[in-house]
Amino acid sequence: MHGQGLSLRIGDEHTGLPVEGAHVTLLGEADTTGTISGLDGQVKFEAVRPGDKVRVTHVAYRTQEVVIHNERKTMQLFLQPLQNELNEVVVTGQTMPVQARDAVQSIRVIDARHIEEQAAVNLRDLLSNDLSIRVSEDAILGSGINLQGLGGSKVKILIDGVPVIGRLDGEIDLSQINLNDIERVEIVEGPMSVPYGTDAVAGTLNLITKKKATSRVKAKLNAYYETAGRYNVDGTISIPIRKTQTRLSLGRNFFGGYDPDPGKRNLQWNPKEQYMASLDVQHRFTRLLHRYRSDFFDEEIRNLGDVNYETVFEDSVNYTHAIAKDDYYFTRRFNNTLSAHYYVADDIKVRAFLAYNDYRREKNTLRKDLTSGEETPASGDDLQDTTRFSSLSSRLFFQHDWKPGLLNYQFGYDVNYEENRGQRLAGDYQNITDAALFTIWEYQPFLGLKVQPGLRYAYNSRFEAPLISSLALRYAVDSLWVLRASYGQGFRAPSLKELYFLFVDENHNILGNEDL
Repeated sequence: MHGQGLSLRIGDEHTGLPVEGAHVTLLGEADTTGTISGLDGQVKFEAVRPGDKVRVTHVAYRTQEVVIHNERKTMQLFLQPLQNELNEVVVTGQTMPVQARDAVQSIRVIDARHIEEQAAVNLRDLLSNDLSIRVSEDAILGSGINLQGLGGSKVKILIDGVPVIGRLDGEIDLSQINLNDIERVEIVEGPMSVPYGTDAVAGTLNLITKKKATSRVKAKLNAYYETAGRYNVDGTISIPIRKTQTRLSLGRNFFGGYDPDPGKRNLQWNPKEQYMASLDVQHRFTRLLHRYRSDFFDEEIRNLGDVNYETVFEDSVNYTHAIAKDDYYFTRRFNNTLSAHYYVADDIKVRAFLAYNDYRREKNTLRKDLTSGEETPASGDDLQDTTRFSSLSSRLFFQHDWKPGLLNYQFGYDVNYEENRGQRLAGDYQNITDAALFTIWEYQPFLGLKVQPGLRYAYNSRFEAPLISSLALRYAVDSLWVLRASYGQGFRAPSLKELYFLFVDENHNILGNEDL
């Protein structure tokens, strides 16, 4: 007996809108067929017989399973949303995507709604009001972070799982991470060295970019103004073409500087101007999602110096010139990521990415004659400097919900290659490679208790890396009380600057330690 084709539409029970990305499995007598719903919520099966079952799963909806009782060509199925919305689903350090409240670790989620309510332009603005995080500010180095009493050198910052590079004095400048294209921020407090390796001793911040597909062209424009001299504007346009989604974002942030004394030239808060752009293209096949993302960031900070007066003897006449030394700091970030998500089956997923990140920071000091307006490069060993970081990283992991409700796991590899060029490095160039294998298991021996052990084995080209292990427990006493406990080995590798820093002049003799 041959079955007939079935066209199935998956919709939201509350809104009736189509549900994209639902995993639909046809359970027949002889075989099993699976696919994923598209933008219109539609899936099609070639041969369906009475008695076959259709199972639909989605991370934001309750799983539904229905039996086909008679021959039909079309069918609609509406899914019931979970109590928590999609933005409460977390992926950072988890064996499978899970609701935040059900995660073994304590994970906080700051979603797009909270970002918009706070009018947060960058990560510094967002975290400044977070009671568990302390944000520091430096006029030259930018914003730093302190988590669980540990500094930024022990906090891993990721964007879609890709490490952010370009640390100055061990810190990532939070004001350089724009939020106009961020869907949510997942904050994990505690060691996460097993899944993410070095620098994740205090915790991990993972910024998840917007990926939701649209069925029509959408555009959005944001503008922000402060009387303190801040002018920000950014815009986004999303264009769907069949199964391909293209998203383009552009923005400019400007701050004119501030000082309580309006007559001062050297301001307490330096003038700053930022330009950013991002391009995101994703294409979905039946069970495969390809994605390419490129981000560009350009920043200029002006540190204007105090005015000094110099007397110059010219043509038998003494002239007094107003002279100032101005520092200009230029930062450029260029990030490119190619990722793929392959859904082998409803309970098996493979995720991978290949990323190239480039970071460049220049310091130029100019001697400016305020009388004539002439500018010339200032002389001095530390007045002109260029630092550049380049990173190539790859990560692949396999997730398997082996025994649903009982046992699931993930394993994979994590490779990072980093180059550092600069005048203050021994030899002006150094590189380092880190490659690791990791695995995390989650076991639920009985309802309410989850046990999650993990292990990471790494190779490093500069030093011997230790074997890292972790253990996390979660016990739900009842619907109101949840107990969590964790043990983790923290590990932070020395940076290339800590190993090979070289700065020697008449006032300084600072050397890195290659034996760290």
